[in-house]
Formats: sequence, C-alpha cells, structure tokens
Amino acid sequence: MMSTTRRSDANIQAMYQVAWTSPELLREQVGKLSEREKIQTSGAVLRGIFDTDPAAAEAYFLALPESQRNTGTVSEMMRSYSDRDPKKAFDFAISLENPQEQASAISGVFGNWSRGDPEAAADGWKQLPAGESRLSALGQIAGSWATANPIAAKEWANSLSGDQRVRALAAVLPSLADDNPNAAGSQLAALIASPPDGMAKNLVGSAGSFARRWAGDDPADAADWAAGVPEGQSRDAGLKAVAQSWSSDDAIATAEWLGTLDAGSSRDAAIEPLVRQVRQTDPVTAFYWAASISDEHDRLNQLRQTLQSWRGSDLDGARDALESAELSDKNRRDLAKEFD
Repeated sequence: MMSTTRRSDANIQAMYQVAWTSPELLREQVGKLSEREKIQTSGAVLRGIFDTDPAAAEAYFLALPESQRNTGTVSEMMRSYSDRDPKKAFDFAISLENPQEQASAISGVFGNWSRGDPEAAADGWKQLPAGESRLSALGQIAGSWATANPIAAKEWANSLSGDQRVRALAAVLPSLADDNPNAAGSQLAALIASPPDGMAKNLVGSAGSFARRWAGDDPADAADWAAGVPEGQSRDAGLKAVAQSWSSDDAIATAEWLGTLDAGSSRDAAIEPLVRQVRQTDPVTAFYWAASISDEHDRLNQLRQTLQSWRGSDLDGARDALESAELSDKNRRDLAKEFD
C-alpha cells in the first residue's frame, strides 16, 4: 500500500505535468482532488502553468479559494515568474490585495530580480509602499548588488536618505573590505557611532561581516579597526569575527593580540573563537584563555566544553588544570562533574 507521503509526492508530480500539458485536462483532474490534495498540489499546478502561460497562472491563482492559497505558493510562483519577466512579476505582486500574499510575492520577485538586474530592481523598489516589504526588498537589492558591483552599489546606497541609506550601506560596505577597507571601515564606524533608531542590529551584522572579510587579508589592521569601533555589540561582533578568521591561520598571533585587549564583553567575544580553535590540539592553552573570560556564564561554558574535549586525551591533565584554576568551590564542583 502506498504511503501518504509517497501518494502526495506522486500527486504533486502528476499535477505539474497536467498543468503543463492542457488547461482542459487540468480542470478535469483538479475536480477529482480532495480539498487537502488541492492545497498540496497548488504550487505544482502554478509552476506547470507558468512554464507555458504566465498570464493564465495569474488568473488561476486569483481564482483559487483562499483555503488553497498560501504565502509559500505565491512566493514560489513569483520566483518562477521573475525569471521570465521580472517587470510583469513585479506588477502582479504589488496588485495583490492580501497583505501577507503581497509581502511573500514581493520577496519572491526581488530575490531573483535583484540578482539578475539590481539596477532595474532598484528602480522597481521605488514604487513599493512604505512597510516591511519595502525594507526587505531594499536589503535584497543591496546584498545582491554589492556582490556583483560593490562600487555601484555603494553609490546607489549613498543616494538614499535616512534609515534606508543606513540599511543599504550596512549590507554594501562589507563587500568593500576587499578593495578599499580603510574608507569603507571609516564610513561603517561612523554609522555605528550614531545609528538611527532600530538599525543597531543591522550594523552589528555588518561590523562582523566587514571585520571577517578584512581579517582574511590583513588581520592586524582589521583588529585595529574593530577595536576602534564604539563600545557595544558591533565592537563585540567585529572583534569576534577577527578572532575567528585569525585563529584559523595563526593561533599564536591571535593569542598575543588578545593579550592587548582590555577585559570586558569585547575581549570575551574574541576569546571564544580561539578557545574553540585550539581546544582539540592545545587544551592547556584553551583552558587558560577560557578561564580568563570575565563573564561567569560564558567562562564556565567554555571551561566545561574544554574539559569535555580534554578528558578523552588526557584525563589527569584536565583534572590538574581544574584543581589549580582560580574558581569558587561551587564552580569547581560543577565542572568536576564532567569527570563522572
């Protein structure tokens, strides 16, 4: 007996072929499906129609009962549509009246359009109404354009104003770390120093991405940049990213650099990648640096993970390190459970 999953997969494949073949046959076969099967196969049907007649697919989707329409289906439909004709796909997306469907459709359109022709996508973006979909599409355009042509992407981002400019630059500036890190780093640091309301999270991610890319070429300069960022989550992200990149190539130099940092959340963030990097090969060094983390929760977590790794190769050494570590009796007892 065929399982429910296999029967569902067979229905989906069959309905795709039917939709691709004939509108008359499609109507006949849809009439034989249960409501559940209609929902399961609606995406496949739309893909099949789009392969031959996008306009018919638009009409088919709009004629579907709400129970057979979902945001996943419309997003998938728009990705296919934008491959063929992004402008028509865009026009259809913004014509949808259901806010959830419109948001999913816009996301599907700009996911492809921004990769294929970011400049045209940026022109289309101007027509979007204010809201989360507009902001999301802005990020899609900036990220794709920065990958293809970071200089042009930066010019476009700088032409924007207010929060939109900051959001676009946060996505674009990391791509300039390869060719012009000093100028890009100065601009990013200035944004971090005075972030608009609601933009701090975007800039944290940008700081990490920028520092990681720069550290791949020049970890010392990237480290200096990250350390100069105003105190906060962006600095933490930048220093952590530097340590991740640097420690994978030169753990000794990374450790020497860590020794120059002041105690605090940024130093803690940078220590953790080094501890993870050397835990298997040099548990003594990993334990030493883990023990120097200032945040108690993070310190105990890194010490515990180091002991878990160390006990398999040198149980006595791990026990001696724990015994001699400067810890409270309670913390020592808790960590000693790793040897039970």
